Parts: sequence; C-alpha cells; structure tokens
Amino acid sequence: MAEVLAGAPDEVVTNAIVRMVSLTPFGHNGELALITLDNGADHTRPNTFGPASLNALASAIDQVQKTDAVAIAVTGKPFIFAAGADLSGIGAVKEKSVATAFGELGHEVFLKLHESKKPTFAFINGLALGGGLEVGLNAHYRTLASTAFTGLPECFLGLVPGWGGATLLPKLIGAENAVQVIILNALNNNTMMKAKDALGLGVVDAVFEPSDFLEHSVKFVADILSGKKKVERKDFSKDSAGFEKAIATGKAAIAKKYSGAQIPAPLAALELIKAAQTNTVEMATLLKPKYFQI
Repeated sequence: MAEVLAGAPDEVVTNAIVRMVSLTPFGHNGELALITLDNGADHTRPNTFGPASLNALASAIDQVQKTDAVAIAVTGKPFIFAAGADLSGIGAVKEKSVATAFGELGHEVFLKLHESKKPTFAFINGLALGGGLEVGLNAHYRTLASTAFTGLPECFLGLVPGWGGATLLPKLIGAENAVQVIILNALNNNTMMKAKDALGLGVVDAVFEPSDFLEHSVKFVADILSGKKKVERKDFSKDSAGFEKAIATGKAAIAKKYSGAQIPAPLAALELIKAAQTNTVEMATLLKPKYFQI
C-alpha cells in the first residue's frame, strides 16, 4: 500500500505529536497518552489527512500502545480538530489503485483506535468534518467543545463517508439519526451540527466550554476509567423497523432533492447505512455500493 501511495501529490502533513499526561490530579492513577494533530499552520489551514498524515497518526498510535499509558486520546490544534481527507491533490490522482489504497489506509489507521485494547478518546476541540469526525467515531468515547461544529459533508461533495462513518454512526445513534446527519443535513445545504445537536443525538458523550476544554476532557477520561462515570450504548442492530424507516426517509429526501434522478453518492451512503445493521466496522471497507464505485 505504501508503494502505491508513493506517487501521491505533496501534502501539508498533519503531524501527530505525543505527550504523556498524568491522571493523578484528576483522580485516577496512570498516564494518558495524548496525541495532538497539528499541521503547523494557523486555523485558516485546517488539519487534513493525506497518506503521510495518516501514516504519522498510525505511528503515534503504535508508539503509545507500547507504553504504560492507561488510555489514549486524540485532539487537535487550536480551533481545529481535523477537516477530513486532503482533497487538494485529487485532480492529480489518475489511477484507481491509488484512490483505493488511500481509502484502505484511512480505514486501517482509524481502526487502530476502534480496536485498541486501551480505552481511546477523541477530544474534539474544534471543527471536525468528514474524516475528522470519523477519527472521533472510531474512538471509544468523545468529548466536544461547545463552540465546535461537526458533520459528515461527503454526500454534499459527491462522496460517501469512506472511513467508517456510515457504518459507525448508525451503530452509535441509530439509523434514523444517522440518515439525518449523513443524508438530510448534507442535502440541506450541507448543514453542520452544533455541539448541542451532536450531544443530543449521542454523537458525542460530553460537551465542555473551550476555555478549560482539555482539563475537563482529561477529567472525563479519569472518571470513565475509575468507574465514576458510565456511558451507556444502545444496541441498534435489533431495530429493524428503525432501519427500514430511515432508508425510506433517505430515499424520499433524495428523490425530492434531485427530482427522481439516481444520484450516486447519497444512494451509496444509504446502502452503507442499511448494511450497518449487520455489518461489522472491519467489514465496512469491503462493501462495494452498486451506486458508487471507484
């Protein structure tokens, strides 16, 4: 895969900077491995993920897995968590194998958070769109700054949430809410979720003010690890009626928006959402929606 991506265009690399944070002042023994995503630019150039950035995150996760850290957290630079895939060089991608390898690499890296035996957390301190939100969805727990906007804009851009979002979100918040976030919001002029919306839907587990967001997020980790706080997850896989209603709602919205035209991206996203009822996250990358193939 690395060889296939070797010819990818130059990217503004988002580094993954590791530091250890003691949890003792927050009421739990041990250290938290905190990974900060930072491309070295100000907020006008958000963190994004190209091949080198994905490999940097993978290396950081692998590094902290070898430490005595009791948990792992990912956060962003000031005002920005991550804005998803780096699409600046997409016009230079001529080979299907390159595009496929890039998608598979993202799955491989983000799954390191999802499959981690150490508890994983996303401290979403600012803007989190597309692949940025999918980093958070792959983590076991999520906190969000009250001023942050989040969303999955892929269908608005003619894409699908390609790094697990269309599988993880229905499992996390149910198919009806997932259709709202992935399909309806995108078709409604790419509406983003405010913090209260993300919390209300269950996309995130806690919202904190930005002035002391990091401190409260670390305390959240300590409380989860110590058992002082518990986050209940509902099993939506048995809600067949909910999935059927969600798919019908999505199809109706797409038909109305595009006057019955078969627009590939949202229809493919609906396929992925429907499959999420029985599909595992690991299997998501293997799906080939009939409406949308590269």
